[in-house]
Amino acid sequence: MLLRSVTQHVKDQNWFAVGIDFLIVVVGVFVGIQVSNWNEARLFNQTEIKLFQELKREVAGSYATNEKWVENYTHVHDAGKRSLDVLSSAEDCKGDCWRTLVGFMDSSQHQTLRVQRTIYDRMRSLGLPRSEKVFNALEAYMAQANATLQSFDSKPDYRIIVRELIPLEEQQYYWTECYFNRDGLEHYKPSCTNDAPDEEMAEVVAAIKGHPTIKAKLTRWTAEIAVLIQVIITLNEAAESVIKAIEEELPNEH
Repeated sequence: MLLRSVTQHVKDQNWFAVGIDFLIVVVGVFVGIQVSNWNEARLFNQTEIKLFQELKREVAGSYATNEKWVENYTHVHDAGKRSLDVLSSAEDCKGDCWRTLVGFMDSSQHQTLRVQRTIYDRMRSLGLPRSEKVFNALEAYMAQANATLQSFDSKPDYRIIVRELIPLEEQQYYWTECYFNRDGLEHYKPSCTNDAPDEEMAEVVAAIKGHPTIKAKLTRWTAEIAVLIQVIITLNEAAESVIKAIEEELPNEH
């Protein structure tokens, strides 16, 4: 319709009308581009909001896992302190040698720490988040998480030594009766018992106590756990900052 009108105006040499037609075309194209840009911006904003919601759940999930790690490593740390007392004592295990072995096993536990980052990586690939506050909180959180993983990713020497000294049968019983893994998290059963002869386990305890470097290795590992617990607590404080910053960006959440 417009093309026919332009053609007719050109034939009539009505240049003013041609100019009007041209202006209409330009305005129409401009409006169309603006509407398209507005729709793209609206969809991108919706995408960011959705990713913010998913990121909040991801960080909250890591927060909950971190709390479990703190709980577990506190258990490992306490077992390490009790085991150090055993190593420092001149007395034997006095009829409670199984519990002593459980303490040695508990204190050798090492969990590989991981922070969820699937949504984080997806957002960064899209150039998000655009909020400077969320970006700064998120980058600080991830930097701290990476530093934690690099510092505590290696298994302790004590773990290797003590598990070389505890017989396979006792270790298998421990894994069956005193420990379980659920959803990637370790859990300990504090009241597990073993009917094996105490004399046999007393020999194992004596062999562990007689190892020349095990006390030094356990001392180092127990001290590192104390630091690790504080690092994870600090990491969760950074996670709280991320969650708070996200909530301030989400509609109807502040």
